[in-house]
Amino acid sequence: MADCSIYFGISGLKHPDLVNNFYPEDLPADWYIDYYSNEFDLLLSSAADFSQSKESAEGAYLMNIIDELQDSIEDKTFLCLLDIKVPLKQTSLSESGKLSENIVLLGTEQISDEYESVNDFQWRWSKESVVPHSGILCLVRFTKKVVAPKAIKQLIETIREYAGTHGFRTVYVVFEGESVLEICRHAMVIESMM
Repeated sequence: MADCSIYFGISGLKHPDLVNNFYPEDLPADWYIDYYSNEFDLLLSSAADFSQSKESAEGAYLMNIIDELQDSIEDKTFLCLLDIKVPLKQTSLSESGKLSENIVLLGTEQISDEYESVNDFQWRWSKESVVPHSGILCLVRFTKKVVAPKAIKQLIETIREYAGTHGFRTVYVVFEGESVLEICRHAMVIESMM
């Protein structure tokens, strides 16, 4: 599907691969989102990425996280999918007018729990269009530690086919698991050449 846009990102602002191989050692954790959003257009995150607190992602605590996020990404072409770890219907934030278009709340009911295996990777999809521009979320993890460019190209082709079959114009692909930094960077380059 030629008119399908694909955006790539990583699951977890504090993913070990990012902390060990991407952020400068002396970069304070509260600058991670700014640094990350300079290279990537997409992030799947949770409240735990923005605080040391173990509080639940509800009420004033969640609003503080959203305010912090909006301040960091307001002038960027960037999308943060914030997994709030509770059913979306339990929060009124999405209707409150408080969210910018750069932040999308994801409730537990919106993402499939089941991974489907396809060649060298596994994926799971959001159960409906939960993101802007008639988009759908695809979470991907590769089953091998070393991922060849051919496997990434095959993933992109498979995603385009899936999106076309289901009528989605935008796919937000988030990588989970090991080697996510390298895989995400490779995917962005390979997709730009297709």
